[in-house]
Amino acid sequence: MTADADSRKNRVFIVDDQPLVREWLAHLIGQQSDLEASGEAANASDALRLIGAVKPHVAIVEIAMEGGSGGDIKHSRSCLRSGWRNSGNL
Repeated sequence: MTADADSRKNRVFIVDDQPLVREWLAHLIGQQSDLEASGEAANASDALRLIGAVKPHVAIVEIAMEGGSGGDIKHSRSCLRSGWRNSGNL
């Protein structure tokens, strides 16, 4: 794949407290030609720190986990400042 094609991939960030789930999702995402797993976090606080740096197009977020919830991420100011839109799906 060319560098231009790579730049058109949708970046997906994964947030889940189970390492096996994150690995499985990253594997599935990697099999899609238009997607790439751009990062992952095991809890909401790490996700909030990393999402601002990675600037993914979408995030797959577990709702209930240790260290914060998916709702915490959805309503955080850092996600809103980074241009994320609230899809209302959480």
